[in-house]
Amino acid sequence: MEGESGRNRVVILTGSEDVNIDDQGRILIPKRLREQLGADFTIAPGDDGGIYLWPENYWYAKFEPFVKSDPANPAMSDPSNPGRSKYLALLTKDAVGNSNCDSSGRLTLPKRLMTMAKISAKEKVSLVCEFDHIAIRSRDEVVDRYGDSDNKFYKLQERLSAARREMLEPVK
Repeated sequence: MEGESGRNRVVILTGSEDVNIDDQGRILIPKRLREQLGADFTIAPGDDGGIYLWPENYWYAKFEPFVKSDPANPAMSDPSNPGRSKYLALLTKDAVGNSNCDSSGRLTLPKRLMTMAKISAKEKVSLVCEFDHIAIRSRDEVVDRYGDSDNKFYKLQERLSAARREMLEPVK
């Protein structure tokens, strides 16, 4: 890790776990995921309905294009751009920065984000590492999105090939 804040460290988050939300809205983040996430992180709504846990370095990296001048896209760093202001407000207004787990590894999920993600206390959810963040999703959403996680290797090659093709398709 470089620097005090760890913002320069590149970590690819990997793995997934199913966990239960207790009656107080807390989840136990497994140790191996906590180690990847880091001590301080940001909890934010995902752009697809989940709750995202962002390691500090990736959260700050999301904002670099908005503070550094980019000749290829000057609108992103222009504070007078109303679209930029709206996007940044939507991205940050429900986020909870400087979050961390308690000494037992539990994280209390903000009630507002739980409502937005359509998850509730005493529900089983999945923690899914998605490269630069951990998504908290309902079990049904994970099965719909990724297939049967109880049999992770069932048709894995087909799902990987389909996802790669989708990724490489030109954006229309």
